[in-house]
Amino acid sequence: DACAKCGNFAQAEQLFARMQDQQMVTMESVTSLLRASSRAKRPWQDSEALLLKAQHSVAALPGADLRLLNCVVDACAKANAVDRCIFWLDEMKSKTLAPNVISFTSALSGCKGPGSRVQAEEL
Repeated sequence: DACAKCGNFAQAEQLFARMQDQQMVTMESVTSLLRASSRAKRPWQDSEALLLKAQHSVAALPGADLRLLNCVVDACAKANAVDRCIFWLDEMKSKTLAPNVISFTSALSGCKGPGSRVQAEEL
């Protein structure tokens, strides 16, 4: 989590890879890696790729899907990719996951600039 707070994505990714090798991946390690990606201003595509890479490691944990998807929505919002936020909110619904206040707050935080009112209304 320290790497995420500092936005040190490279180090967070290295630590995560070692945890995967040793089968020590936890929900916190995955969400920390996703937060490090968004804090380091990595493209939203990176967060989506990380989500796909990490999902199998934590699939059995309760609430894993919603927490991971919320992290990806937040990363997309920080990259002002509101269309991707909408995609992931729809993805939650298709998996019968109810987006929560974190989901919508994260998505709304990406609604900045021209046309943001229309984007916010789509959420």
